[in-house]
Amino acid sequence: SDVCSSDLLGGSIDQIDYDDVGTAGGGTINNDDRDRDVIRGTVRAAYEIVPEYEAYIRATYNMQNYDTAVDDNGINRDSDGYEVVVGAAIDFGGITFGDFYAGYRSQEYDDPLLNSASGPVIGADVTWNVTPLTTVVGTASRVIRESTTRDAVTGNFASGRFFTTVGVRVDHELLRNVLLGANVNVSQDDFEGIDRTDEIYRAGVDAKYLINRYASIGGMYRFRMRNSDVAGAEFTENVFLLRLLVQY
Repeated sequence: SDVCSSDLLGGSIDQIDYDDVGTAGGGTINNDDRDRDVIRGTVRAAYEIVPEYEAYIRATYNMQNYDTAVDDNGINRDSDGYEVVVGAAIDFGGITFGDFYAGYRSQEYDDPLLNSASGPVIGADVTWNVTPLTTVVGTASRVIRESTTRDAVTGNFASGRFFTTVGVRVDHELLRNVLLGANVNVSQDDFEGIDRTDEIYRAGVDAKYLINRYASIGGMYRFRMRNSDVAGAEFTENVFLLRLLVQY
């Protein structure tokens, strides 16, 4: 039989607290003006068209309340906005399943110096169990994120940025106690209110050896590169990590 369901009064409150960081010249960058509370409320209604095929509509309202009235540049970054999407959750027999949605997002900022950010948003999350030992997960999304970036030429401030990313991750159980993984993704940052677009490329591999049920040892390599149409904003990063994990 058809099933209609709804989840009312869903939401969250996140408190974000940034630490100050040092500069190469020995100074300190104050990040206290980036501390904020993020409040979200969500309503979701779903309808099961046929078994394993569910359509839904989701509406979210958010508020960004900064601890300081204005940041170090004299900008009030408080804002509120909404997002409305329609989507579908599909299960192809337990081997492949996914969630897909598309909609519209808008964010309005209290300070008149900051442009509103609005436009289409998308999301996709697909899991493919290739074999009982190998899983492939693909993701795609376009969301609005906060930004404190300033255009060095015009002096204008970015209100936010549309962050679009597409990625794939593969996990494989080589042995019962040896797990391997690899991932790659490509992202784009499109800043609102200033003329800047960044492209970010990420890739990585990781391995974990389960010593016993209480301990494991692992290693990983992470690569990240940013290309930008703003001079001096590009970089390349290589990170190697070894980790010993003990749990009880």
